[in-house]
Amino acid sequence: SEPTSAFGVSRYTGSSLCLQPILLKASVMTSARKRCAIAVLYFILRMLAPFSLADDHNSTFEYQISEKYDDYSQSPPINLTKFLDANETIWTYYTTSNKLKRCKADNIASITPYETLFTRSHLQNNKSVTKLLWGNFTREFNLPWEPYDAMDVGKKGAPLLKHKEELVFQDLNYTCAVIKITWDANVIGIAFSYNQRKVTYDLRVRNTSVDDPDEECMKMFFDYFARGVKTLCLYHNVC
Repeated sequence: SEPTSAFGVSRYTGSSLCLQPILLKASVMTSARKRCAIAVLYFILRMLAPFSLADDHNSTFEYQISEKYDDYSQSPPINLTKFLDANETIWTYYTTSNKLKRCKADNIASITPYETLFTRSHLQNNKSVTKLLWGNFTREFNLPWEPYDAMDVGKKGAPLLKHKEELVFQDLNYTCAVIKITWDANVIGIAFSYNQRKVTYDLRVRNTSVDDPDEECMKMFFDYFARGVKTLCLYHNVC
C-alpha cells in the first residue's frame, strides 16, 4: 500500500515528513517484541483456557477474531484509555479513509475510567474545523478484567454515539496506535448487516513521537491493516 499525499515523499527517502511504509529486517524484530497481528492462535487459546478442564470437550465456540498481539507474555493488554490519557495532541498520521482531512488531531478535554470528552479538528480550505466529541469506553475483544480497548464515539449531547473506534495495535510505550473505525456501528435499522458496514483504519501518534513514529507500529499498519489499500497522509510539518 503506497501512501498518497499532497505533502511530499518519505523522509526515509530523503526529503519530507510524510512517511512511506518501511520494511524492517528480521533481526530488528526481537523475539520478545515480535507481535503478529494475525491473532487467531492467541484469541482461541485465551478463550478456550477456562474450559480446558471441562468434561464436555465437544462444545462448539464461534469467535470473531480481532487484530491483536499474539505475545501477551511479553506485552501488556491493549489499553485505549492509557493511549488517550496524555496531556498532548494525538495526530492521525495516515488513514485508509478517502477523506483528506489535513492535520487531523484529537485533544483530550477530560477523561475518566469510563468516558472521555475531546475535540477533533482538521484543516478545511485552510481553516480549522473543530468538533466536540464524546467517547464511551467499551470492550470489543478484551476480556472483562482487562482494560477497555474500544469506545463508542459521537457528538456531545447527541442521543446516539454512532461510530465505534477500536484500538487494534499499540506500541509498548503507548505513543503509536492503529485504530479501527466502524462507521455507523451503533445505528439500528440500517439495511445491511453489521459486518458490511464501512471500516477504515487510522495510524495515530502522540505529539512527542510525531517526528519518529514507532517502526513496528508503522509496519503493522502498512503491512497488515492497510495492505493493498490506498492510504492518505494527513500530517505534515506545518500542522
